[in-house]
Amino acid sequence: VAFSPDGKTIATASDDNTARLWDTENGNELSTLLHQGIVRAVAFNPNGKTIATASDDNTARLWDTENGNKLATLNHQSYVEAVTFSPDGKTIATASDDNTARLWDTENGNKLATLLHQSWIRAVAFSPDGKTIATASDDKTARLWDTENGNELATLLHQSWIRAVAFSTDGKTIATASWDNTANLWDTENSNELATLLHQSAVTAVAFSPDGKAIATASSDNTACLWDTENGN
Repeated sequence: VAFSPDGKTIATASDDNTARLWDTENGNELSTLLHQGIVRAVAFNPNGKTIATASDDNTARLWDTENGNKLATLNHQSYVEAVTFSPDGKTIATASDDNTARLWDTENGNKLATLLHQSWIRAVAFSPDGKTIATASDDKTARLWDTENGNELATLLHQSWIRAVAFSTDGKTIATASWDNTANLWDTENSNELATLLHQSAVTAVAFSPDGKAIATASSDNTACLWDTENGN
């Protein structure tokens, strides 16, 4: 589920093969966006004019939020797990079970780069300045890439699958969440590990507070925890 930048519209992704747009003021349905498989994720362009959907039909799709018309189809060779826009809205990133993340031009749907892992890619995130992209994979790595040329910048290692990744608001820290029961904090400049946040079971999601001083982790151990990003306590 995702809110539009102006907060007037909400998008939902469903196992019924649709994403839907709703009016947040009255709950009325505005549009139905149809796929041929489960819709895994949805994201708004920062300008609010376009929405992206990721599906088990091996595609991500771009839609006009005003009228629900399809603008482009972005093809993978397997399920598309995640989708996100760059901060300037000019690039879209998709993560797929075909072991690739791909960068696309949002204006015309052309593919710009293919980022390769050794297993399924579960999550993808842009840095706040849009110059770096992070990918999280079942190959036990998260990787940082240069968005301009698709070159790999760093590899961040866990002991099991990595299911989520997030940048701090200043872009200096990245957090990864893994089935090895940890979330890790890393320095984006040199890829050094800064802290290990330990749970009793798999960590499935991670998010920074807006001021970057706290991080939240969600785990299969039935807890969500808040941590100090400076010292990992």
